[in-house]
Parts: sequence; structure tokens; C-alpha cells
Amino acid sequence: MKLKKPNAFSIISFFIIITLVFCKTVSAGNPIGETADSNYILSNELSTTDNKMNISALESTAHTDKTSSSIWKSRKFKTQIKGLSLGDVDGDSRNETVFINRKKIFIYRYSSGRFEKIREIQGKNYDNFISVDVADINNNGKSEIFVTNLSGNDRLRSFVLEWNGTKFKKIVDKANWYYRILNESSHGHNILLGQKRGVNRIFFKGIYELKWNKGKYAPADRQIVPKWMNVYSFNYGDVLNNGQKVIIAFTHDDYVRILDKDGQEEWTSSERYGGSATYLEDFSESDSSKNKRTDDPKAMNRIYLPQRLHIVDLYKDGKKEVVVVRNVDAAGRVFARLRTFKSGHIECLIWDNFGLYQKWKTREISGHISDYVIGDIDNDGQDELVFSVVAKTGSVFGKARSFIVSQGIN
Repeated sequence: MKLKKPNAFSIISFFIIITLVFCKTVSAGNPIGETADSNYILSNELSTTDNKMNISALESTAHTDKTSSSIWKSRKFKTQIKGLSLGDVDGDSRNETVFINRKKIFIYRYSSGRFEKIREIQGKNYDNFISVDVADINNNGKSEIFVTNLSGNDRLRSFVLEWNGTKFKKIVDKANWYYRILNESSHGHNILLGQKRGVNRIFFKGIYELKWNKGKYAPADRQIVPKWMNVYSFNYGDVLNNGQKVIIAFTHDDYVRILDKDGQEEWTSSERYGGSATYLEDFSESDSSKNKRTDDPKAMNRIYLPQRLHIVDLYKDGKKEVVVVRNVDAAGRVFARLRTFKSGHIECLIWDNFGLYQKWKTREISGHISDYVIGDIDNDGQDELVFSVVAKTGSVFGKARSFIVSQGIN
């Protein structure tokens, strides 16, 4: 019997299987994002209960001294955390932590050394929560919870929750908007951005600031950004520390780019940052994706959503830093449709005359960082770096595991 010669597809498939088994990485074939590594955070394994301890958590470069920071790690959650945000969602002047998996919203509060459950809100079987943001956009003293939700038929059915005194009630439902909150420094407050999904397009042209008006979030100011950007890929701020607002954004292949006020390229990183396991399927492009460059977004029928880009004056010295996630792909982004993260960390970047350089970074974390914010998680009056880590994916061999970490900055 003559054996068939293996074709290219068989060879590639075999390589992918070997990578997943032996590297214990995260496969983005699951829209939530996964990792199979059982090591937890930094170079210290903490207890499975809530912890706080002082360790040297920030690895500085030659530009700064090493900083000793307080690290807190939540218990393990038997789920895959997709998104995370902070805010006072019940109007009691204390911040809550809101995070999501594919179909559930979790609302917790750090209080008296414990991470306590406030509410868990179950979605529908056909829901696919894409992102979560928290901010008081309607200015009533309680932060709303903005959930971008893709239903089973690939239609946006986003919604907004608000505390009414007894429960979290939907004040907006089935909205055709991708939501994103920006802490835009020139405004001095949070702004809500939105972009619609088209009939045959994942992102319809036009990104708008949404303002609360007559009981709804209405599109107001259209954002002047290049056409290749989407609502998740950019932020505004004085990144150059010269008093001028510029745009900083992820390119489609996760390089960081700075554009001046005229939209011209000021700088682009030589290395990739970000790295998300959350993606959207673009079936309209699948047939036309053959024989195109893998870095061309139109050549992909799987569009990965960018991570957040934070612009913030961390040390209250009048200089803005850029804080960004950097998840490491074991395959080096060779495959357009597959991402296999083995580890990740967060970096603080600051501008000089040549570009953004690294001021400090956290130690490498096994798994990948699925989302992160800067805020006061423990209500002590000091902001922390707060991020969610997917440590293990759910499979026939075991349940998923994720946890939340806060790390002191100053």
C-alpha cells in the first residue's frame, strides 16, 4: 500500500498541535482567550486566597531605580476573564471591580482585606461579551456598566447597566454600538466612544463621542482619526509632553504608532506590544483572503481586538507616561488566525526626542494579561495597576482559571 505524501496543510496542523501541547500556551481559537500554564504571577507564587505582600515587582531600566511595590492577588476564578474595569457603580463613594467572561458579569469590591462578591449577573446562552467599561457618563453620581455584546447571529446587542437602589437595571439594551471609555486628559474626565457594526462590516465607518441626552447615549462629536483605526485601537493625550494632544494607536499588527495633530506619523515602535486573544469573525472577507499579506487586516477573517493604551501622569510630576500590555506569542505572530500566548507583562513608556522608551516593566507572568486598568481598587486613595490574568484554559482536562492582580505604582 502506497502512503500519501503529506501536504502543506498537514505539516502546519502538526506543528500547531506540537506547539500547543509542549509550550502550554493560550489558543485564541476560543474567542475568550486561554492559557494552559499553571504558574501564576511574576516570579513569586502567592497563596490561592487574597494576599498582600511587598516584593520588588517592577523591573526598571537604567533610567529609574528599582521600585518596591505592594502586590495583591485575588483567589482563582474558575473561568476565563475577558475584560475588567473599575468604578463606583452603586454610588457609595467606593470603587467596585467589574469583570466579565463570555456570558456573565461579576461585580466585586475589595474591602477590609477581602475581595467580596457584590453581584453576579448571568447573560443569555447566545451572548458573547466582548468588552466592559465603567464610568459615570450621565453624571448622576453612579457609574454605569457598559457591556459590548455580540449575539449568536453576529449582531451587536450591547447594553448598559445602572444601579437603581435594589438591582442593576438595563438603561440601554440591544444597542448597535461597540463601547469604549477613554480617560481623555484634555477633557479632564472620562468620555464614552462608540462605533457601529455594519451589515457587511465588523466596524462601520465613523467613531463618535456618545453623550447622555434625553435618556439615551446619542452620537455627538465625530472623532477625527485615520480610517484604519477602530474604537478600541487608540487614545488621545500629551504623549510627547509638549502641551500638544496627539493620537497614539495600535496598528493592525500591534505596533504602537504616534500621529501628530495633522494625522501624520510621528513615530512607530520597532517591536510589537499589546496582544489580545479576543477576536471578531469577519465572514465577508473569508473568500477574498487568499494570496494576501498576513499583515493586511483585509486578508484575515479573524480580527483581533487591540488592548487598551493608557496615557497617565503616574507620578504627578506633570509628565505623561504610556502604560501598555505586552503579551508574548510563542509562534511569533506567524499565523494570521492563531495566537498562542505563553506569557505577558506590562510596560511603562515615556517619550524622549527619539521615541517612547521603557521606564519600567512588571515581571513576566505565565499565561496572558486579558485586560488592565489604572485605578483605586482597594479604596485607599492611591491608584494601582490592576489587571486580569488568564492562567489556564477550560478543556476536557480541567476547568479554566483566572485571577486579578493589583500592583502599587508609587
